[in-house]
Amino acid sequence: MAKTKLNWDDVGSAAGYRIFYRREDTGVEEFVDIPPSHHPMELLAQFPVPPGFIYFFRVAAVAASGQIGLESEELRYEAPLPAPPNLRLE
Repeated sequence: MAKTKLNWDDVGSAAGYRIFYRREDTGVEEFVDIPPSHHPMELLAQFPVPPGFIYFFRVAAVAASGQIGLESEELRYEAPLPAPPNLRLE
């Protein structure tokens, strides 16, 4: 199975990035701060993305002072459902 990565263009002066995320059904927004060394990040390793749910992501650069920059456009991600197991003809 291919890994899903969340990727964006580097902001050269960024000390890190803040990733905002929310699930469509709950609307609750959370965020995680990551260092620039984690960019691009493996989406499924960082966030609990249950199959069949829709998530929205935005990212902003964070300066060494802690100031958060402008946020990116929002990205929609629908976690795919797993393939049915044991497909066979009988």
